[in-house]
Amino acid sequence: MGRTLLMLTLLVASLTACMSVPPTALVAETPQPTLPATVAGVTVAPPTTTPPPTSAPLPTAAPTATPSPTTATTASAFPTGTFTNTPGWTLEFTADGRQLRHWSAEEGVFNASGTYTVTGNQIVFKDSASDCALDPKLREGTYTWAYDGKVLSFKVLDDRCGDREGTATSTTWLKKP
Repeated sequence: MGRTLLMLTLLVASLTACMSVPPTALVAETPQPTLPATVAGVTVAPPTTTPPPTSAPLPTAAPTATPSPTTATTASAFPTGTFTNTPGWTLEFTADGRQLRHWSAEEGVFNASGTYTVTGNQIVFKDSASDCALDPKLREGTYTWAYDGKVLSFKVLDDRCGDREGTATSTTWLKKP
């Protein structure tokens, strides 16, 4: 009986070590061996009891606002609205994170659309309707942006879609009133 109790105690101690559960939660009033025991070449120390948690309240942090994906986290917010450039492109950013690129000339009409996400001075374009949207490797492009109150400009960080990169970075964009 003593050997069985010792083996049971060692088994509980081994399981407790693996599960990070105090032994009192598994077996109530189990006598503990006073010396470490060796099981399968591993020395197992007898489990120790932990004091009950204190009832002192934990400090709570004040709630913080989480910026929406289209909110810039720099001092100047990313501008929304319609922007144009000299080759005849129109670029529109909505407050809810949608973007539209439009070009109309003698050669035809081109439209591309999708979403954008701004974090600090970086913007990620994600196309849902364009030639680049057809290939998952080309759907997203990451840029830095700058805006002085009238002129918006982009510099490419990572974009495999040459059409979007050429449109975004070939010129500056003037905000339409």
